[in-house]
This record gives sequence, structure tokens and C-alpha cells, in this order.
Amino acid sequence: MTTDDSIQKAIRIGERNKEIIELAHNWCAHLEVRQAGGIGLVEIQTGLPIGMRSFKCPHANAAGMAAMMLEVVALDFYDRNCVDCKQRQPVRLPNFTTCRVVPILLGPVSSHSSTRWIASLTITTNKSF
Repeated sequence: MTTDDSIQKAIRIGERNKEIIELAHNWCAHLEVRQAGGIGLVEIQTGLPIGMRSFKCPHANAAGMAAMMLEVVALDFYDRNCVDCKQRQPVRLPNFTTCRVVPILLGPVSSHSSTRWIASLTITTNKSF
């Protein structure tokens, strides 16, 4: 992969992360996105959220994770903290309710006795809401 390809990949990640952050902020007024780590040159130049981020909420009980691709982070945080939350303050649409989850198989992983598939999840916005 050339440097130009790497830069374009980072920009695509940043554009997608920007969408995920908007969905998260629209889901609940309490939700915050926090930077977890440094800022790269492409992020500085474009202003896009490319570096690692995590989600935070004053009402969240479960710990979360940080990653560069926010689909997985958002879904993990939502599943652990938002599903039955009584403190949610909806903001507007589009948000997580206007999305569907699509599994993406990453590949086989060998365990002690068998081979199993690890799946990642991505959020796709349903534009027809």
C-alpha cells in the first residue's frame, strides 16, 4: 500500500467515524466521545476524527473500549450501557434507531478444540426513515 493509499484509507475512516459520532450524539445528549491517544498528521490536516476514540456517559455502568474504527466501539457501548437506560435524553434523527447492524466475518480463529469465526459489526444508516 502506498502512502497515498494509506492517507485515503485514513480519510475514509475519519469520514465514517464522523457519521458514527453524529449518530451517537443524536442518540443521547449524555453521550460524549473522548480521544484516546495521539493525533496523526492526516487528522490534523483534515479535522476528521481518525485517531482512537471511546464513548463516555455519566450514567454508564459498564466499561467501554477505544478503537480507531468507531462502529464496533459504538455498538459495544450501546449494548453494554444504552439498551435499558432510563436516563436517555434523545436529541434527533438520524441516530442509532435509524440504523441496522450488519455482521462482517473477519476470519477463522483457532481455539483449543475447534475453529470458530470472529465477527465484527458495522452500523449502516437506513436513509429511508
